[in-house]
Amino acid sequence: MRHVPLREGSAQTDRLAGAEALEQSLDRYIERPSPLREFLAERLRQTPWWTISFLVHLIALLILWQWPVTARVEEPLGERVIIGDFVRDLEKQKPPVEKPPVPPPDPTVIPPDFEISKNILNTTPPDERPIELAPRPGPLLPMEPIQPPKQQLAPDIFRIVNAHFDVPRDRNSLKRRYGIRDGLGDGSGEDGKVGNPPIVLPPILAALYWLQQAQEKDGSWDAKRWDGAAPYRVGMTGLALLAYQGAGFTHRQGRFSETILRALNWLRKNQRPDGSFPWETFYEQGIATMAVCEAYAMTEDAHLRPMAQEAIGYICKIQPEHGGFRYGGAVPKGEGDMSVTGWQIMAIKSALLAKLNVPPAAVERSHEFLKNSARDYGASSYLAGDKAAGSLAVTSIGMLCRIFISEKGQYEGEIRNTAEFLYGREVQDLKPVPGGVSKQLVTDLYYTYYSSLAMFQMGGEYWRGWNLMYRDPLIDLQVKAKFDAGGRYVKGSWEPGRHRWGSRGGRVYSTAMAVLCLEAPFRFLPLLRERP
Repeated sequence: MRHVPLREGSAQTDRLAGAEALEQSLDRYIERPSPLREFLAERLRQTPWWTISFLVHLIALLILWQWPVTARVEEPLGERVIIGDFVRDLEKQKPPVEKPPVPPPDPTVIPPDFEISKNILNTTPPDERPIELAPRPGPLLPMEPIQPPKQQLAPDIFRIVNAHFDVPRDRNSLKRRYGIRDGLGDGSGEDGKVGNPPIVLPPILAALYWLQQAQEKDGSWDAKRWDGAAPYRVGMTGLALLAYQGAGFTHRQGRFSETILRALNWLRKNQRPDGSFPWETFYEQGIATMAVCEAYAMTEDAHLRPMAQEAIGYICKIQPEHGGFRYGGAVPKGEGDMSVTGWQIMAIKSALLAKLNVPPAAVERSHEFLKNSARDYGASSYLAGDKAAGSLAVTSIGMLCRIFISEKGQYEGEIRNTAEFLYGREVQDLKPVPGGVSKQLVTDLYYTYYSSLAMFQMGGEYWRGWNLMYRDPLIDLQVKAKFDAGGRYVKGSWEPGRHRWGSRGGRVYSTAMAVLCLEAPFRFLPLLRERP
């Protein structure tokens, strides 16, 4: 083919020039050979196939690990669907790991360094921590003037001294004064006289440890939280305080000082301007007043005196002329309840022992009520207006109240008749029966509490037999297992279902009352004997 030279300006020349220009413009997109790339390609060709596969999978896993994945995750019940982060949702669905409850130290194991003289009695220098006084909502309501009694109410023969108000300083002195032996005693002295209280320390300690565990964060005790019908916080807190103080513990010394301090603070912070506590039944006012009066008498802590004085002042102020109270407070004549009124009489006596100001009229009104409620053979009626005698528990309350406020032996005959009446109902062929013939001892802790205190005051065969009938059977009923069916710590308590009124006061009531029964020989020195 013959080459024909192109002529300048021809159409063919123009096309070639345009093609060259396009080729030059695209030249920058052409990938130039790279020595490094050639080197890596060569090495890659020489690499075994399994190494390449491993690296590829490793890179893929790293990418997936960091890649946010959204998925539908259903909860175990399948009732609703959560859209969210897959990993976090799974973590939320994991059930919480329940740690087994850690029980407190076994209270029945007494530490090697435990000594009664250091832990039960006030032998160590008092801790000067004051009661935290809560701001009062206003001034006290007007009250009738309260004057101290003109003369000592307790005569020579009928007298009472609280063991906690005049405590010996060492164990040897305690043993000499009260006839205490090491180990479990039978409740009688070596010569048959009253004054050898049995040592039941492990059961009492176990119960006090349980009460410590059951205390609310605010310092009170709530009966409803422990199978009771209502909270009854004032009454339960008062009973718990009496149980601790009955063993010699106070807010100033002993292993339970913090527990007691918190309870006293709760009562103080909730006391009303008129001196009353926020009770649900008037039982509670008497119980709490008795507890704070006893706390003041045991420690003489000046911070406690106003609370105790205002509490007893409120009872004395609203006490009617006939001296009777019921669930709502003062009632018309004939409607006074021996059970409720009994706690108010005990509170009045505790205030007198604490040397608080108690008007003599309060004692005279109490005498009037006891006269109206007395029945034949030493029994007492439930209501002052009832003609019939009340229960064994009611009769025991009347007996103890007459012992505590006797003057010049005025109730001596009634007290003796009541002791014979109750003792005859519980023994068989003149021999003590465990739990008593009536089977109400131990199962009715209200009856057990008042009767044990009263029979200890009687002394002699009355106390020896009564002690045998109720003490060991009551200890046998103490809960030995650590946890109940619901996983709650219950060791050292008493089952409310096995005791009368337990369905009302719950486990706190049954435990505190059982402790008070076991403490009967420790609370008050014998009254019914002449001065030495």
